[in-house]
Amino acid sequence: MKNSRILIAIALLLISFNANSTVVVINQSGSSFSPKTFTVNVGDVIRWVWSSGTHTTTSTTIPQGAAGWDASLTSTSTTFEYTVTVAGAYSYVCSIHESSGMVGSFTASAPTSIGENLLSDYKVYPNPTTSIINLPLDLNGKIHLYDILGKEVKIVSTTELKGANSCQLDVSDLTNGVYFIGYIPEVSKKKITWKVIKK
Repeated sequence: MKNSRILIAIALLLISFNANSTVVVINQSGSSFSPKTFTVNVGDVIRWVWSSGTHTTTSTTIPQGAAGWDASLTSTSTTFEYTVTVAGAYSYVCSIHESSGMVGSFTASAPTSIGENLLSDYKVYPNPTTSIINLPLDLNGKIHLYDILGKEVKIVSTTELKGANSCQLDVSDLTNGVYFIGYIPEVSKKKITWKVIKK
C-alpha cells in the first residue's frame, strides 16, 4: 500500500507539474551502501535494497523540517523508500555496522524546472509564506493545492478567495513544507503551476 501510494504520487508530480522526479536505488552489499554518496532533487524517492544479512538504514543528520527514518533491511523487509521533501545535506548509517564503515550521505536540491512555462505576469507572493498566498486577481476557476507527494490537500474556487483588491489563499492550517498550486484557466485550459513554500 505504501509503495503504491509513493509511485502514484511520483506519477502525479511528473504529469501534473512537469517535475523530473527520480527513484534513486541504493544497494546494500555486504557492509556497504552503493552508491555511498549522491545528489537528488526535492521530490525524488530514495530506495534502499537489501541483498543479504541484517542491516538498517538510519538517518543521523537531516535538514530542519525533514523527517528522519530508521528502517530494517532484512530478508523480510527487502526495501525501504524515503521521499525527499526538504533541500539540504543528509547522512545515514546501518546502525548495526556503522563501526565497519557502513555509512552514506546525499545532498538534496530544490527543483528548478517546475512550472517553467508559467507566464511572467502570473506571480504568487510572498513565497515562502507563513499564512497567506496572494494570487493574481484575474484568476477564474478552481485552485488545487498539492503537497510534495502529489496529494491534493485543498481545492477552492477563486470566487471564494477574491476580495476587493486581492485574491488570497490561506495556507496557515498546513504543515511546513513544499506545495504546488495548480490552476487551469477556463479559456486556454493549459495548466499553470506555482511552487510555494510554507514555513
